[in-house]
Amino acid sequence: MRRTPTVVVVVEDQPLYRVGLLAAVQGREGLELLPPDQVDDWRNGRIPADVAVVSANPPECEGLALVQEVAETGLYTRILVLGAREEATVIRALAAGAVGYLVKDSSGEAVCEAIEQIASGETAFSPELLGMAARQLRADYERPTEALSERQRQILDLISSGLSAEEVGQQLSLSTSTVKTHLARVYEKLGVSGAPAAVREAMRRGLIS
Repeated sequence: MRRTPTVVVVVEDQPLYRVGLLAAVQGREGLELLPPDQVDDWRNGRIPADVAVVSANPPECEGLALVQEVAETGLYTRILVLGAREEATVIRALAAGAVGYLVKDSSGEAVCEAIEQIASGETAFSPELLGMAARQLRADYERPTEALSERQRQILDLISSGLSAEEVGQQLSLSTSTVKTHLARVYEKLGVSGAPAAVREAMRRGLIS
């Protein structure tokens, strides 16, 4: 059981909804809200947070870009996404690195409970999304996996070890643009949008170790 408060950062650009989220977190024993004026400091790695509540608002869903940014920069913050009941958005959120997803009309109580679950190392999803996830898993199982080429696996292996595209190119005697072209093809094959998600998905499918 956690003995210290869970530090929570809320990233929401809709004013009225943000006020409700902030009030819910502030009123929950065991949760400590990071002041809104310190959100940029958190994003820049100057202030730590345990859980970030991030809204994926249409049409751009910029919150999903933030999820991926957090995964790629190693902020060690677990992400709960609040968004629409759209299968594509849910999948994109999980692929980007979120560990929880609630529909946007979830109550403040439900959001706080999800934060607590995520802080303890669990995942959290709105009940109505579980069927959606099951359908997607079944589709993934039934759909044949397009194999990665030997070069693509080689590049992804090096990326998974922490090398940048430029460093991979230097090691393999390839231009950085060529490495990025290979990575773009890997993302397309795996149905993801970035390197961390590609590594996770390739490992899940047994394409790399």
